[in-house]
Amino acid sequence: MNRRSVTRLPALPGLEAWNAILGPAPVYAPLAEARTADVVVVGAGCAGLTAARRLHQIDSGARILVLEAGRIAEGSAGRNSGFMIDLNREAIGFAGAAMDDYGIDRNFFDRAGKVNGAASDTAQAHNRSYAAHLASLGEGSEMLDAQDMRELTGSAYYRSRLYTPGTVMLQPAG
Repeated sequence: MNRRSVTRLPALPGLEAWNAILGPAPVYAPLAEARTADVVVVGAGCAGLTAARRLHQIDSGARILVLEAGRIAEGSAGRNSGFMIDLNREAIGFAGAAMDDYGIDRNFFDRAGKVNGAASDTAQAHNRSYAAHLASLGEGSEMLDAQDMRELTGSAYYRSRLYTPGTVMLQPAG
């Protein structure tokens, strides 16, 4: 068996907003002793934690070890916009169940939907195309005009918007 040691941690460009909102994180001791596991998941971002949770659901007796070099969800998972798009119903259900199962603050999982503003003809065409795609899949959306966006944002910058009610806004670091 080969033994490997981490000699440097990922270089991140600074604290991201999601983690800044949460405040100080717990500090965990580095893994110092040998561990035996059935499955090792490298990375405690959304994908790694989801994989570990699903593996535990499949086999609750499996020894699952999650390794993370930094703060949980501090990498790309904690730096994303935090949207789970409406077409990913299975993942949204899975995440909602995890919120309940682990007693995670429900403010970190908001079924508010998403507004995609359009400020150009190209962006408007993209929104119309996406709305047609959603409709072909039986998914709802609502296209609104410049006045609706002005009322929503207080700005005359946008020409229209596409609202997708099935989208979830989540706090990935939470």
